[in-house]
Amino acid sequence: MPVQSWIMIQGTLPTLHPQGPLPSTVAGFWQMVWENGCVVIVMLTSLAENGVKQCYHYWPDEGSNLYHIYEVNLVSEHIWCEDFLVRSFYLKNLQTNETRTVTQFNFLNWNDQGVPASTRSLLDFRRKVNKCYKGRSCPVIVHCRQV
Repeated sequence: MPVQSWIMIQGTLPTLHPQGPLPSTVAGFWQMVWENGCVVIVMLTSLAENGVKQCYHYWPDEGSNLYHIYEVNLVSEHIWCEDFLVRSFYLKNLQTNETRTVTQFNFLNWNDQGVPASTRSLLDFRRKVNKCYKGRSCPVIVHCRQV
């Protein structure tokens, strides 16, 4: 069972804040996504920065990967601008044969030891996330790099 931080601030979205998945915790990460009914993942890091790994690549580049009882299928990847991209996955529980769509928003320009160069791109990113989440009550997963 993955370790979770459940944070709820009145008037804001319910969120889960795990660290970026490690190779040994990817199956637990997808289990957390499934068990909490999450359909939005916010990734606030690049996979690598200046040659240093920041986050494990926990999704397939194409097709599908199996993580314990969860099959993750990459449906699409869209580069919205130089600052962020959006991926869509089908997540299937192989025990129940249920499938749901999960959307990952990946902000690319927040350096490990810094802040984004512009608030505009971060606010645009937030608007995209909010638009996708609108009308839902499940938590949003927000993660940065591996700790």
